[in-house]
Amino acid sequence: MTVLWILFTAVGFSLHIFIIMMRTGANQVNVGKKQLFKIAVVFSGIQLFMQCAGLFITWEMEQFRDAAILKHLYRFVIFAILIGIGGQRLRAAIIKEDSFSEHLEAPLTLSKISLISVNAGGIAVILGMNMYYYCHSVFAALPVICLSVLSAFAGFSFGYWNGVTGERIISAVSGSMMACLAASMILFAV
Repeated sequence: MTVLWILFTAVGFSLHIFIIMMRTGANQVNVGKKQLFKIAVVFSGIQLFMQCAGLFITWEMEQFRDAAILKHLYRFVIFAILIGIGGQRLRAAIIKEDSFSEHLEAPLTLSKISLISVNAGGIAVILGMNMYYYCHSVFAALPVICLSVLSAFAGFSFGYWNGVTGERIISAVSGSMMACLAASMILFAV
């Protein structure tokens, strides 16, 4: 049950990241191989740094806090993230928002790539670290981090080549998965 729950969480969250990066890719023009390589290196580097920082903070907190209280705190954070993102994705699937418009922007700079990486990956790292502590396994954090990086590149490429298409369907699937996972935390005390 726990392995299946972790994989569903990783897939649901990766779909959320896919949408963010699909929107970013849809607004880019003339992204060459060098630029794509820069995006990959910067995005992966920041993700790795954030993951290491999250692990360090988790280990430091373990030394100064009661482990039982910390486990409940981490469980609450996982639940809040699942409810927050699930609700946001379900809302996007149901209500068509006109706030996003596809228009070509200037090529991505390193600072903008960094900002997108922190924005898109920050919650993934927090979720991964909480799952690592809550499930007591390195395996718990790896699927979330790996799938979020892969979905970021897939979303950027998809958006670059195809524009923003299928967003409401992807939002519905992601939101439904997150809402069901949050409900399972309550019903089955995962």
